[in-house]
Amino acid sequence: MARHAAHQLLGSARMLRADALQHRCRAAEQAAEHKDGALLQQLLPEVDGAVAELDALFLRALETPIPEEVM
Repeated sequence: MARHAAHQLLGSARMLRADALQHRCRAAEQAAEHKDGALLQQLLPEVDGAVAELDALFLRALETPIPEEVM
């Protein structure tokens, strides 16, 4: 289940070109494949942090006014 979740999040990170999140999801997926629960637990805060960085990026983008010439 952890491998599947990491793999799905990795696919989303690829579509968004979120490199930091991709790297951490790939590591989490590999840890799950090797049934390394200790490493997986260590990686989860890093995955959460990368998701938080992406969330902050989106929030900043939403706060940025769109120039009229783009509309």
